[in-house]
Amino acid sequence: MKSSMETLAPHKEGGLQTIRMISETVRLVTDKRLELYNLTERVADILKRHDIKEGLVLLSSCTRHWGCW
Repeated sequence: MKSSMETLAPHKEGGLQTIRMISETVRLVTDKRLELYNLTERVADILKRHDIKEGLVLLSSCTRHWGCW
């Protein structure tokens, strides 16, 4: 799933600045009770594809049995 949205936010000098919000779904299928995945390269590819050089990345899960380090 992919979506992209642009919105305007107040700029510190009083003008408006564009903020891009990107949403993508990364699916992982696991077989074992405990599995560790390094998502760094996948997230980096998404950022590169959308030409994002700075900002905030938020990872979340649809399950409660999930951790992020």
